[in-house]
Amino acid sequence: MNLSHCTVCSTLIDRTQNKRLRKYCSVKCLHKFHSMKVIASGYARNIQRKYQEEKAKAASDNKKKCAICGLWYRRVAAHVARRHQLNAHEYKQSIGIRTSRGIMTKGDREHMRELALTHNMDKRLNMLGKKTRFVPGGEKQKMKKPNAGKKFTEDEYS
Repeated sequence: MNLSHCTVCSTLIDRTQNKRLRKYCSVKCLHKFHSMKVIASGYARNIQRKYQEEKAKAASDNKKKCAICGLWYRRVAAHVARRHQLNAHEYKQSIGIRTSRGIMTKGDREHMRELALTHNMDKRLNMLGKKTRFVPGGEKQKMKKPNAGKKFTEDEYS
């Protein structure tokens, strides 16, 4: 008998019956081995990175341009943190804009606002005594003075 072991799962293979798949017990193990080889080589990661870079070269209304590398992203702060190892504050200082200025796109800003309102972040912040500008169904307003010394009950925010 001509026996050997599968390189993936180590099961015994009778090579007289399985002449085509000399190192693997099945086609499934063959594909699994080649998948592991591709992942280990970084091939898929490189393809994905190239695709993301091609996407980032195209300007769009819902993207902002990174002042360091010149590519376009929906969330510049996340890009800057990953690629340039800077936080948003350092990035704004390095390009010379006010640190209080936002760098999100309008669509993302509106989306984050909607999420905050659906999760009652304005009420939660008020309970903690924090300032907030969120007004349900309205535009931004100037900061209101916090309610000094007023204790909030759970009934007011449920």
